[in-house]
Amino acid sequence: MQLIDLELELLDPPARRPFCQVVGFVDGIPVGNVASGGGPEVGCAWWPSGPELVLGSDGKRKSNLRFGRGSVFGGQLDGRPHATEWVRAGGEIVVRDRHFKPFRETCASAGRDAVVVGFATTRDVSSSAVIWIEGKPRVLAPENRREDAYGHGVGGGRCVGQIGRVGAHRACWWDLASGDRTEVAPDGFSSTILRDAGADYLVGEGWTAAGLVRPLLWPDSGSAEVEDLTPPGFGRGALLSCDDAWQVGFVEHQAERAGHAALWVGSAATFLDLHDVVPEPYTDSAALLVEVEGDEVRVAGYVAAYSTRKNPLGELLRAQEAKRAAVWRGHISR
Repeated sequence: MQLIDLELELLDPPARRPFCQVVGFVDGIPVGNVASGGGPEVGCAWWPSGPELVLGSDGKRKSNLRFGRGSVFGGQLDGRPHATEWVRAGGEIVVRDRHFKPFRETCASAGRDAVVVGFATTRDVSSSAVIWIEGKPRVLAPENRREDAYGHGVGGGRCVGQIGRVGAHRACWWDLASGDRTEVAPDGFSSTILRDAGADYLVGEGWTAAGLVRPLLWPDSGSAEVEDLTPPGFGRGALLSCDDAWQVGFVEHQAERAGHAALWVGSAATFLDLHDVVPEPYTDSAALLVEVEGDEVRVAGYVAAYSTRKNPLGELLRAQEAKRAAVWRGHISR
């Protein structure tokens, strides 16, 4: 399979919030986060009539957005560490507070098909993965109290994420029906994380002993065997999302810090550099979510421009000057 007729659309930002990114689509409507630069991120929907901020259930408090598909997303309230669920209701998006006691903080990381996943943190700062099904939470606490667990994505009847300690996390997934956990951390990586799941495969990233992060694909969801999808000429990257046979994320050149939005179809040989259609002055890009509908592939993400300068020690510093919400679209040639 190949992607043809690839086009990039840069979405207009709302007033006074020029730093934007798209993290997914609610029934085809691009949704994401916007910020003024230095301020908190706020959820936004790009309706055909233009961008509109998404408010919380009180009509005032704003919610940022994580990831999701269809008509349900995960997020977190601005100023309050409460998990939120975004739901399309007619011509608007409704934000529902999904926080529950006794946890100090909850966050919903992703949603799909009436299921939201994320994590909950206690007052002693230990975290457990959480699955919300039709709004009802199920806590997936690690057996070892010295470890934390996080849910990052949902798909194929699984909540995918990580378990372990900082710097030594192990990729794992939980069955949505039973809550049983399966660990799939491969050899050769100091830490691994799952980000999303297809029907029978998984995607995420792993850190090498040299501290380089790599885009990893698990062809068999029940196995710890992985494929490193880092393309030639690039040294770092991550897989962040998948749908059908397609995977997206970002890669970075070995000698540069600039990221390139990237797309794959199951192997390093199928790598497509989505940054090839990014105009100047944008030097960076990232693909955050992919959605396949019929023969159309939609990719949510952002493009960014940076300035560089050297500090008194001669070290090169980068400062983000612009960040635009981006949607790549193409059609499948089989």
